Amino acid sequence: MNGAFSDGFLDAVIDTLLPGEAESASGSPLPTATGAGLAGRDYGERHAAVLTAIHAEAVSDRAFVTAAPAERHRILAEVEKRAFEPFRALVQEVAADYHDQPAVLHAYGWRSEPPQPGGHRIAPADDATAARLARVVARGQIFRVVP
Repeated sequence: MNGAFSDGFLDAVIDTLLPGEAESASGSPLPTATGAGLAGRDYGERHAAVLTAIHAEAVSDRAFVTAAPAERHRILAEVEKRAFEPFRALVQEVAADYHDQPAVLHAYGWRSEPPQPGGHRIAPADDATAARLARVVARGQIFRVVP
């Protein structure tokens, strides 16, 4: 339970915002928000106002969780109209968390390893670039070290 909202309610809200896709012609399908690893995240503390509005529009946690997708979308659209900025803040946080998840990066065909020290492979520099870099190295230090 996350504050006043059940985990099931919060998970249903974020899965309605980011439902994923059942299949993809271009590779791995996008997972739902909870399928990507956001299940059980506590958005209730920072977004209590908009989640309370969603809860009130749905009448209860259970009513939202068991509602058909079209009804969930209607509820979210109604709350978005009445409380645009708080709704947008929730969507932005959930979307940012979602797009950091390895399963989502994999579905996009992106690498999830860090760029350094052993992550992304960088192609060797061509001769022209190597020559330019050699001049920079030969120039030596051009800044003053402050003790």
